[in-house]
Amino acid sequence: MRRDNSTRLLVAILVLSLLILVAFQIFISQEPARIQAVMAADRRELIAVGSKLYEQNCAACHGKNGEGVDAPALNSRQFLAETRDGVIFNLIASGVPGTEMPAWSQTYGGPLTDEELRQVVAYLRTWEPTAPDLSKVEKPGEAKA
Repeated sequence: MRRDNSTRLLVAILVLSLLILVAFQIFISQEPARIQAVMAADRRELIAVGSKLYEQNCAACHGKNGEGVDAPALNSRQFLAETRDGVIFNLIASGVPGTEMPAWSQTYGGPLTDEELRQVVAYLRTWEPTAPDLSKVEKPGEAKA
């Protein structure tokens, strides 16, 4: 009788172990989609905050849509294609000497944190797919070819 109980217990443990392994495999198979969804939500939040920061701090000079007003256009196919995120971050952080572009990073005496600067850069990147080719746009005072 004692042997019969130990066999049942062993079978129950094996079945439970198998169920746990199957459940874990199902969980793991769904994990990449869950991670993608979380990352996409984080990215949307990053861009939304970056948009507000851009509007509050950058739009007056660079234009509401980055077209450039009193400062260079940022919504430019060439600029966005040729300039890495780290370079844009550093330009915003430290400013541009000899221009009216101030340092925006708290590290350099500005009001924005590094996270806020990353949010602005993420927002600027949203323009890249539809950015106009400004090299073909005639500038005021330029002679026509």
